[in-house]
Amino acid sequence: MAVDGNRNVNLFTNLGREFLKELQLIVQQILIQKGQQERNSDLLQSVEFTPENSRDSLYMYVNNYYRYVSKGRRPKMKKIPITALITWIKKKRITPTKYSTNQLAFALQNSIYRNGIRGKNFIELVEETVLDKVETEVANDLELYIADSLFTTFTVK
Repeated sequence: MAVDGNRNVNLFTNLGREFLKELQLIVQQILIQKGQQERNSDLLQSVEFTPENSRDSLYMYVNNYYRYVSKGRRPKMKKIPITALITWIKKKRITPTKYSTNQLAFALQNSIYRNGIRGKNFIELVEETVLDKVETEVANDLELYIADSLFTTFTVK
């Protein structure tokens, strides 16, 4: 699709919804492969790209814990609230066999406090992959725009 001549139009709007959906799928695939996320996880479902009003802005919206999943959690940080762990245990339908749900949550809390959580390290890969894709698509779109402009300019009337 060629670039709109209106200089106030966002560059990424011209590439269309299909392109934004393609970026979303690319990020989801990276999260599945690198982050070992479940296909129906809240984090995967939250990935969304949208152009904003300014001329050259494209934003990726994700759940607020995206960077924590990627970077992990260092040992000896503030303890995770027991209620949050209980909610997570119930949501994942984990049924403890040896302990009660509260005891399991307490054990998880202490383990995370002592050992931390290893990060999935996917932020850099997502940024590089998305930037490469955007650069390619914008370059292709600009090439079409220039070719159309030259054709229009040199057309004999």
